[in-house]
Amino acid sequence: MAFLAKTIILPAPGKDAHKKTDGPFLVRPRLQPLRVSSATPLIAVVRIETTSRQNLGAYSSSTNSTSAAEPHSISVRELIASEIAELQNLPGIRTIQIDYDATVSEREFYASLLSDVRGKVSASIPLSITALASWCIGDPWLEHLPPGTIQEAVAMLFRMGPDSANVAKFLRAGKEFPVASCRGSLGLSTDEPLSRDLLNAKLPNSLFSFRQKRIYVFSPRRWTAAATDTVLKEWQP
Repeated sequence: MAFLAKTIILPAPGKDAHKKTDGPFLVRPRLQPLRVSSATPLIAVVRIETTSRQNLGAYSSSTNSTSAAEPHSISVRELIASEIAELQNLPGIRTIQIDYDATVSEREFYASLLSDVRGKVSASIPLSITALASWCIGDPWLEHLPPGTIQEAVAMLFRMGPDSANVAKFLRAGKEFPVASCRGSLGLSTDEPLSRDLLNAKLPNSLFSFRQKRIYVFSPRRWTAAATDTVLKEWQP
């Protein structure tokens, strides 16, 4: 089971640099208790968000901050990597997943951060990331990461905005993602037609089996036992 473990908030580089803050990034811990069986294998998810400095006040409940420095400097990147890597010490953690919609200008920072985290996390714990669908199809920058940096890139196939029609056309044509790290898993949502078709194996012309992939299913509503059973029955009829 994947759960949000913490959120890291970065100010956009170069934005409002003249304004003072408590530090270049803030960490917001999980606010809700996690009630699962002790035998449940867990994926700890870290969400990274970028915002302008004047909006950092919205996260005043955060528990950690760093000393003043540029948010994307090497020293701060190391601190962020340590924040992420410490999740490996939580009970039941089998994988760490980073959720960061890095823009083109943030990719160099993100690639270096992933390498830093990989160096701090035990080799026995896979490092997973969420991936925009475009990263898996026509913008394969992930292929330039050093081998072994990540073990999984989850193609997020919902809330895709302007790319939705092109991605749906690509998948309905039965094509596989050209980026190797994206081929093992998908991110779907219970409330979108494309996700429903994938869950129910209704895509025509499919050249590969979606049922051979790891599927992350998201819901806009609170998960219940009944909702979970419904998804499982659709995926494993």
